[in-house]
Amino acid sequence: MKYEYKYEYIKALCSKKTNLNGACNIKYGNDFIRTRAGYYYQSGGSCTAPDTCSGCNTGFYSDGPYCRICAKIENCNHRVCTSSSDHQCQWCEGELQPNRYYRAYTQHVDKTKCQKACSWRTDSSRCFPGVCTDELASNCVCSTNFEGTHCQDINEAPEILWNYCEFTDTGGHNKLKNDPNWIKDDPHPIIWTNFVAYTRIKFEINAKYLQPVVTIDSTHYVKDFRVGVIEEKVTLSYYKGSTFKDVKTGTSPRMDKNQPVDKNLETWDKASWSGYEHDDKVIVAFTSTNGGYVKVADREQNVWDKVTNTYYYNGQTATREFEYHWDLVDPVHCSVTSGTSCSSFVSTATDITNNPSITFTWGGWSDALAGIDRFEYDLFELKDVGTKLVDGMDKKQSNANVSATDSSVSYFIDLFDFIM
Repeated sequence: MKYEYKYEYIKALCSKKTNLNGACNIKYGNDFIRTRAGYYYQSGGSCTAPDTCSGCNTGFYSDGPYCRICAKIENCNHRVCTSSSDHQCQWCEGELQPNRYYRAYTQHVDKTKCQKACSWRTDSSRCFPGVCTDELASNCVCSTNFEGTHCQDINEAPEILWNYCEFTDTGGHNKLKNDPNWIKDDPHPIIWTNFVAYTRIKFEINAKYLQPVVTIDSTHYVKDFRVGVIEEKVTLSYYKGSTFKDVKTGTSPRMDKNQPVDKNLETWDKASWSGYEHDDKVIVAFTSTNGGYVKVADREQNVWDKVTNTYYYNGQTATREFEYHWDLVDPVHCSVTSGTSCSSFVSTATDITNNPSITFTWGGWSDALAGIDRFEYDLFELKDVGTKLVDGMDKKQSNANVSATDSSVSYFIDLFDFIM
């Protein structure tokens, strides 16, 4: 009986072939099945009954008198099926181990397809810093303030905590400086001066950017991650009128894209320009840029993570600008050019009165370049010294910060001398 069974097995015909001359087997020239054990280009199988094949190689299915290759699944190495329509993938291309972080493509969510996983590959998504739900690159959600295919774009600028520039003369008696705590986006008021003998310029910047808190699993393809401040720079541009003349810069040497820092205060002290003239100006720009790097193991080059590639983040730049402007022409009163038709530069209702409340008024002042910032005045009581009245001896009132929009003030006084 054993001999008869074997004889029947051999002589069964599948598409007019027996097992002795390749029944069931199809050799594929443009397709194959790749398993972890090797490659299969032939379907194999045995003809066990007329036009009935069985025992097909993995990745092939019985289709009557033939074993046929399972339908293609994009990016799948090892596909299996029992018919032409129920194919599944057992091993996707780029899956080095059946573990998270070791797959460029994955089938564990849906075995009918190989979907791109977050991975070390540049055509996928590193998704760092971020979260890849189900490992899928299509599900990557970047951490707050990061965006892009790889979460490589930082969309928040560093914070400039301090921006200070001070012009001083040799003895340090005359200083021209900005408000160092002005960190608003609104433009800072122009800083005006009529002093020309500055000899030194001191400027400082302090900026910070803190990277998000992340935990890197030891099995992750990301091996190192650092973002922060990568540049602090101050640029002083000197203009004569609208014509650019010269520039001074300070750039911190303590950081770059390979050495980001959380926070840094940098100070420079340089010689000032000389020969300042009317309508000269210096524009001081404080800038800080963030960025950094991520180091990613190329696991297809070395599964033990001995080969890493470094990728850099695209940061943002914060800028603060301050303008220092020289106005060497004194304010003028309209009486200089307008004759008697303009307002008196200082006046009272009458020079002699028995009313102790005196109101002083003024107007007609202008400054072509800087404008009027404020008024200052001193009020003296006239002193009887022998046979004459002397002013400037007894100051009764003084105000060095009268608003440019004010035009009068009242006092209770006797004999007076009002100087503006």
